[in-house]
Amino acid sequence: MWTPSLSCDQKLGIPVQALIKTIDDKQLVIVQGQENSSRENLSFIEKALFGLEIRKQGFAHDVIMSALNVSSSMAYRCLKIAEQITPELIYKIGPAPSIGRRPWTDLSEIIQGKIEVAAEFLENSSISGLDSDEKFQSLLSHLSEVESEQENQKAASGNDQVSMDTKNVIPSKQTSSDVWQSPENELVAKFRTGSKGVAVQFEKPKAKEFGDWLRNELGRLYHEFEQSKRHNQETNQQRKRPPKRHRRGSPSRSLSSLRIAFPRITVKIL
Repeated sequence: MWTPSLSCDQKLGIPVQALIKTIDDKQLVIVQGQENSSRENLSFIEKALFGLEIRKQGFAHDVIMSALNVSSSMAYRCLKIAEQITPELIYKIGPAPSIGRRPWTDLSEIIQGKIEVAAEFLENSSISGLDSDEKFQSLLSHLSEVESEQENQKAASGNDQVSMDTKNVIPSKQTSSDVWQSPENELVAKFRTGSKGVAVQFEKPKAKEFGDWLRNELGRLYHEFEQSKRHNQETNQQRKRPPKRHRRGSPSRSLSSLRIAFPRITVKIL
């Protein structure tokens, strides 16, 4: 059945029934994110960029999950991949609609320490003319070759040894405060602090299981650590400031800025 638009109703003077609902910034982000995904069929990396933009606006992890319509672990993976590759390089590559999470994960791992190499490669005229899927595949192959060459050079020079340097991480004396133990004594963590760093050693039956989990969750834990620092700083600053009086009816600054930062398709890469 054909339904007349609101503008037609207004011109014809026909009364209509409408449901008007006021939503806050959080709800607006979620609605826009879900609408973007359903209407535009965003690629994996476009969703990851959208999640990164939401986090930059200061929204919590549950908002990112709802806006992207993914699980908590998947949201963290999306954010981690986008951060490691960097938005600048992602925009140079493009949306890559046929490239899923696993290839982007491989790229995020191999690109570490090679950001400048990747940027220079993508600026090559023979690469810039390719479509985004081809750019991605070419970049991944190029970085794999670069890594192989680096490993061969290390082997040839005799430097193929473990790079973790623990010489300067020497505890003066082990104390009770340097050891953490789980209630069931299934995991023990020993901390050694030196002049150039901190070394952590896990022992007991759950050492390997917990170590593997910690390695995969470091990105999320570090993000929560930074959020906690910012929250504490903002709380301390607010305590020092005198309370401000707000005029009634004044528009929300965060909402207006949000609408600028999140047009209907914010992260669509052309």
